[in-house]
Amino acid sequence: MNHTKLKSSKDNSVSDEQKQFIPLKEEVPPEQIRTKASLLAARFKSKLDANKGKN
Repeated sequence: MNHTKLKSSKDNSVSDEQKQFIPLKEEVPPEQIRTKASLLAARFKSKLDANKGKN
C-alpha cells in the first residue's frame, strides 16, 4: 500500500529534469531573458548585414 502511494505521488510531482530548469526560470526575470534574446538577435542581424555587404 505504501509503495503505490509513494509511486503515485512521485509520478504527479515534477521530474528531475524539470527541477533543473525551474530554479533558472525563477532566478532570471523575464526582462533579462528578453534583453539577452534581443542582443543575440541584433548580433545575428549585424552578421547578416555584413555578409550582404560582401556579396
